[in-house]
Amino acid sequence: MANRDKSEEDEFYSALGRAISEFAEVEDSLYVLYGEIMKPQTWMISSATYHVSKTFDNKRELVKTALNASYNSETNEYIEMHETWGDIDIALQKAGVKRNKIAHLPVIDTYGEPLHIRPSFFNAKSMMKSDFRKDNFNYNLVKLEQLRNEFNKLVGDIRLFANQLPLQPQLRR
Repeated sequence: MANRDKSEEDEFYSALGRAISEFAEVEDSLYVLYGEIMKPQTWMISSATYHVSKTFDNKRELVKTALNASYNSETNEYIEMHETWGDIDIALQKAGVKRNKIAHLPVIDTYGEPLHIRPSFFNAKSMMKSDFRKDNFNYNLVKLEQLRNEFNKLVGDIRLFANQLPLQPQLRR
């Protein structure tokens, strides 16, 4: 470990914690959307079925399935809504990958370099990727703040989408 200024370390770990916490808001917002889709049910059923999934991808797929079943994508009335959801779903997939990186990669504390997160030098799988040497695998303080802001925007997009759902779903028949 490098001999590093305590305030620099505190700032980095604070940014890391804020980014991960903001992703928790993404998951909560996805639940809000699921609750809106499932509104004919009691909140207890919606909450129990959403939170049984342990992985973010499973939660995302659950919401996607509920949306498709509740609002028929083949109906002209819902085409635009499903296009909007498609964009949000792509953003959710990308956000999930980024969240996993910052939650599971080690913090690198090398003398002379700012604190950052990247795959370990022992991670041959990551090193074999063509873009390993690029910035894609390196999360410094600035990138962590950008990521937190990206997650925060996604929270807003999901909640806006949930608020704009039609009151009465048209189920597939």
